[in-house]
Amino acid sequence: MNNTIKSICVGHNCKKAGAFFLLFFLLQVANLFAQSGNNFGYQSMVRRADGTALEKNIIVKISLLFGSENGTVLYAEKHQTVTNINGSYMIEVGSGIKLAGSIEAINWQSSSIFLSAEIDTIGNGTYSLLERHQILSVPYASYTPNGLPNTPGKHGDVLTVCNGVPQWGPCAIGTAVLGTIGVADVGSTFAKADGEVSSDGDGFVIERGFCWDTVPAPTTSKFKSSNGGGEGKFNSNISSLLPETRYYLRAYAINETGTSYSNEIVFTTKGAPQRIAGENYLGGVIVYMLKAGDPGFEANTPHGIIAANSDQSNSSAWAAASFNTYVQNNELGKGRQNADQLFALLGDKATAVVLCRNLRINGYDDWFLPNAAEFEKVFQYSNGTGPGKFLNDGPYWTSCEDQGSAGALAKAFVGGQAQSFNKFLPFSVRAIRYF
Repeated sequence: MNNTIKSICVGHNCKKAGAFFLLFFLLQVANLFAQSGNNFGYQSMVRRADGTALEKNIIVKISLLFGSENGTVLYAEKHQTVTNINGSYMIEVGSGIKLAGSIEAINWQSSSIFLSAEIDTIGNGTYSLLERHQILSVPYASYTPNGLPNTPGKHGDVLTVCNGVPQWGPCAIGTAVLGTIGVADVGSTFAKADGEVSSDGDGFVIERGFCWDTVPAPTTSKFKSSNGGGEGKFNSNISSLLPETRYYLRAYAINETGTSYSNEIVFTTKGAPQRIAGENYLGGVIVYMLKAGDPGFEANTPHGIIAANSDQSNSSAWAAASFNTYVQNNELGKGRQNADQLFALLGDKATAVVLCRNLRINGYDDWFLPNAAEFEKVFQYSNGTGPGKFLNDGPYWTSCEDQGSAGALAKAFVGGQAQSFNKFLPFSVRAIRYF
């Protein structure tokens, strides 16, 4: 396999038989060809000033220098050779008459090696400098640190540089390497994690992120967040954690070889904050805190009903349609299901439902028309614990159709249970959402 040293040659004057000839030593792209040991090929061309080829016996001195063009001589040799009718010649560096040093001792991997070429066209030991330049390619047979095979490639083999070391064939892909992770802003149900993929293992990181669990050594098989791919830093806002709970966290990265993990850190979430009715929270005001036995109640995580701070209408029909929908679920926690069913059946004709669906307050867009049981909680807050009158005199529509009639249930500020009214009557609407 051919490899290339790129360089530029300069000219000089030499004297022969009383005449001066300006010789331009045009160093062609020098072919490095497979040789035994540390040897490599060097080819050049010599022409006179008028461009004609110089065909004669010459002496070429090659020096290999360490670090710079003026660096220490690591190895030097000379060759007696002859140019052909085209003025070109080829020598094998490493096989000449040694003048200094040892080519076998050169560390091609860690050193910057420079080549110096000089020529003697007379044979009296006086050399003129052809050129000096850094060797950008090296004899690959010599580039075998740590016991790499010192064998030539076969026809069609591809030489690949893997972690600074050339080898025949593709690089072996290792797993990705992750840096130390950190966690901050720990709350009762959330935390922010920071990580970094410092190396892709000579592959491609197709996925990276964090995994966590309540037991040590978490893996991606359970709880995880995915945060893109590739090398570099990344972070994630981890949510849906349990309050006052110890968690184990690791970053992960996946490439062609498999999944690798970072160090593990341990953190404990804070206790759940206490919420109370009347607190402005998440777009509205809390009107009811769920209690044990209520659907959706969790002992360690507070949940409740939030009502919008004002009515969405004081003169809205329940629906612009009179036929029965049979949407009548009146259990706590089922109002959203009612509203979704009504919208699926009536679309924009579900007037009161649409008013709540279209509501956007402080970025929250999951408002809905409550059923009678849920609106009763809003009513109790307004009639008892609320700061003054939270509702008008009503009636207020609910998302329940009256069983056995063409009406819908609405509740007035005065009176008992929600009652059936004609769906076209202009009543008030108040949206709610759960947290």
